[in-house]
Amino acid sequence: MNHKNLAIACLLAAGLLAGRAPAASHDNDVEWDGIFSDTTGNFVSPPEFDAGDTIALSLRAKAGDLTGVTCRLWFSGPDKEQRLPLSLVGTAGGFDTWTVAFTVPPTTTHVYYRFEVTDGTDTDYYDAGAPGDTWNVRGMSDGYRGEDYNFHLVAGLRTPDWSKRAVFYQIFPDRFYDSDSANDTLFPDDCFWYLDYAPALPDAPECQEYTVPEPPDGWAKWCEIHENWTEPPNEGPCDFYGGDIAGIEAKLDYVASMGATAIYLNPVFRSASNHKYDVMDYTQVDPRFGTNADLASLSTAAGRKGLRVILDGVFNHTSDISLYYNQWMNYQLDGDVVTGYDPYPDSCGAWEEAFLNSVASNWEGCSSPYRDWFKIWVGTDTWDVDRDGDTAEPAAHNCGWAGFEFMPDIDYQSPAQPDSSARVWLYGGTGAANPVIAATSVAGTWLADGAALPRGLDGWRLDVPDNAGYFSNDLPQDCSKIDNDLTLWQGFRTAVDAVGDDKYIVGELWQDASSNSGNDYTGGVFDGVMNYHYFAMPVSCFITGIGVHNVAGECTGAYAGLKAGSSASISSLDAHLAAERRVYPAPFYLASQNLISSHDTARFTSRANGDLEKLKEAFLLQATMPGAPMVYYGDELAVEGSNNELGRAPFPWSALADPDSPESQVRSYAARLMCIRNSFSALQTGSFITIAISDTNETWGYGRFDSQAQVAVAVNNDSTQHAVVLDVWRAGIEDGVTLVDLFSGFEYVATGGAVSVQVPRNAGAILVPKGLAAAADPCFAGPVETNEPPVADAGDDVRIEVGDVAILDGTGSYDPDGDALGYTWTDRDGNIVGTDVLASVGPFEEAGTYAYTLEVSDGQESDADVVRVIVEQTTSCAGSGGGTAFVGGAGTFLSFGLGGLFLAAVRRRRGARTRR
Repeated sequence: MNHKNLAIACLLAAGLLAGRAPAASHDNDVEWDGIFSDTTGNFVSPPEFDAGDTIALSLRAKAGDLTGVTCRLWFSGPDKEQRLPLSLVGTAGGFDTWTVAFTVPPTTTHVYYRFEVTDGTDTDYYDAGAPGDTWNVRGMSDGYRGEDYNFHLVAGLRTPDWSKRAVFYQIFPDRFYDSDSANDTLFPDDCFWYLDYAPALPDAPECQEYTVPEPPDGWAKWCEIHENWTEPPNEGPCDFYGGDIAGIEAKLDYVASMGATAIYLNPVFRSASNHKYDVMDYTQVDPRFGTNADLASLSTAAGRKGLRVILDGVFNHTSDISLYYNQWMNYQLDGDVVTGYDPYPDSCGAWEEAFLNSVASNWEGCSSPYRDWFKIWVGTDTWDVDRDGDTAEPAAHNCGWAGFEFMPDIDYQSPAQPDSSARVWLYGGTGAANPVIAATSVAGTWLADGAALPRGLDGWRLDVPDNAGYFSNDLPQDCSKIDNDLTLWQGFRTAVDAVGDDKYIVGELWQDASSNSGNDYTGGVFDGVMNYHYFAMPVSCFITGIGVHNVAGECTGAYAGLKAGSSASISSLDAHLAAERRVYPAPFYLASQNLISSHDTARFTSRANGDLEKLKEAFLLQATMPGAPMVYYGDELAVEGSNNELGRAPFPWSALADPDSPESQVRSYAARLMCIRNSFSALQTGSFITIAISDTNETWGYGRFDSQAQVAVAVNNDSTQHAVVLDVWRAGIEDGVTLVDLFSGFEYVATGGAVSVQVPRNAGAILVPKGLAAAADPCFAGPVETNEPPVADAGDDVRIEVGDVAILDGTGSYDPDGDALGYTWTDRDGNIVGTDVLASVGPFEEAGTYAYTLEVSDGQESDADVVRVIVEQTTSCAGSGGGTAFVGGAGTFLSFGLGGLFLAAVRRRRGARTRR
């Protein structure tokens, strides 16, 4: 296709977007409010290109307004500014479309441009926008404003198409669903506490030769394994609920019912903690979560349901008891004698070489392949290395992440050593582009089909990638570090691309990820970021007045003026989000994850002080703003948590039992929002334009549009209802078009380029042309099906006496879908003792412990739970014996027949005790 035809094809498509704009004429006055362009595929064709390709740029203006348009163009490298005239290629719906095509030089990595627009004697400038611009003329100015406001494209930037259209669902595995209770207590409690963890080996029982000494004062020995799924979590890394990978696979239908198309898993590799950001071995799934085979099964099952899966990669640091470091906590030092359980007997860790060689004269020693990964030194200080009470043992130190020595930083060595052992391990070093080498690296092995998994996973979320790098000098105790090492992630990118061209990389960055921050992660390094800076923080300040960490003072600095109730909060938010579309190319910001909560924040519901309307408003913005929504598990059911640890509460499956509860209504609303997003490409990859702002009323409107659809969104952030007047002509909607609010069903006719929509407090409306509304019909076909299995609750153990009768009570059982349940009680020999919610057993003639199993079924799936009746010898208390004990669901009480004596016992809270 030649340049002219390419441009015409691009702009004819753009012309389909245009609604009837207000009239304009050649009157020597450019109509600023009619000028629009951006870096999406609507105005850049193609939006993803390579150096040497021909691309077309376009601009929209009111019909008959402009007499000429010039593109001022710069390429990275030695090329100077070029001035290219645009051609008028068509008029549709009251808009003219202007275009120009050119070839990108073969050495170019970045393309920068802006437009000069002319109406006779009036020449003005259109750029990507500046902070002081008002919403209706954003990007327009009387003069050249400097290079910071140019439109920006990146040659070679390819973000997977699926990631721009994705709805991500984030899962913290220990807290999602426990499918396999056998791995809940896989490790004996007497051989681990946090950071003192001895993993099982295939050829040796766990802790076979390892005994943890009694902890010193101030140390808590026992980790907690919760018996009750509904208990709140502790504020620490060592309490477990038993969620596992098999549980995630069992709930894939639920995840899909949320409109999700991709799953982001927090770390799953072997680790002592519940969060697993202190990885011990990157080749093995943690046994508490299952096996590598379980992860393979999840990947395959997810793929069959159209769900992508990305893993959390923690590559800045490891655990000090990792395969790579193998720290002292797995050893007992008795003078110079080194004894104890070595979880990695076939490998020599960096600490073993550096420390044991120095302090254990009779130790045989080893040479570690990981020695140059870490800075380690034996200090002049002493402490109780093995916690055996001897405080005179020599101390070893390292450079740990954020100063925490139990998470030693990896030293990747400078870029001048491209094949350092750590770089080769991570991405294959200089061989990263070779698919065979890439598939042996950590970056590639979990993503390549047939390497670690039959079906490779779909990408990585990278933990603190801006911290990764190398130490700046060789002084042993100097932890000065060169971070933000883009060469590291460029190599990682190369390896990931080598194993698949649709693999996704998203970085955890809390600041601007463009060159404005001093480091540019947009230039083919990452596909996107966890969008804390341009979504999570500003949206939290805007709706709740509180930042994501739920602490005072967060809504200041870059987020000043965004707080709910501020005099210009709407204008400030609109300008802040417009900056993202200026500094990030569209393929990057469209693939970035828009989140309202994560494992590193307080829950949004807590920040909103339990206001579910504010939570729904946040979901509305997630589903309709540019970027890929990322739903943190349980947010859709209003899970609370005032900080990140408490925000990692178990998923409340029982909350699904009542579809009419406020929480279930939020879930239904959120699921339908994500379904609507999946129904319109305009909400996935379309252009964004502001179409209403009232700082007084705290109301906002914006349009999303492409060649397929136009969507108008109204938002009311105030505490009272307001009318929101939307200038829908800006979104390409002509007068006379009937618009339908997808939630209320109300219809509006565009008149004079606008519609007026009544919006309740902390709510919104999504309007589409009536002829397009049917695309969202499946989202409203009925209640969102969860297909959840029933949950059996046989109650708690009870103690009674010989001669008593026990009533087994299963009233705590429920089915999340509201299906009727069938009940079957059996004894330990498999004999049926009851087929109703209550069952009577006894009287018991002998003391002992009797176990009964309750199985509940909804006709398709079943669940079981066990209760014990503990029968004790009759005491000397008057009137004892011959009573009835109720066990379980509604509470536990004892009723004695003699003398009318009635005794009530408080039901024990399951999980109040800790397994040991």
